[in-house]
Amino acid sequence: MTREPSIRRFVRDLNSHTGFQSANRASTDAINSLEQWKSKGIDRDYQVQHDNDNELVAMLTIDVRDTTAGPDLDAECAQYGVTHATVSLMQR
Repeated sequence: MTREPSIRRFVRDLNSHTGFQSANRASTDAINSLEQWKSKGIDRDYQVQHDNDNELVAMLTIDVRDTTAGPDLDAECAQYGVTHATVSLMQR
């Protein structure tokens, strides 16, 4: 199994009705989306690198054969009203 790490930044999606209505901090909704994402696949994990009210930075790792990790993450983020972007790809 080959694992691929990347560092991603999660913030509130300013175009999301769900995000606008959320009573949670953006980082709380990001963690909720990551927990759901993690539960949908084998060998998915994350480690929080930075957490404040408005953003969460986490290192995500997946099995390189996991073809649904990206679409699943997008779907979970949309469910919780957050968006994500790559900060850096880690070297293996």
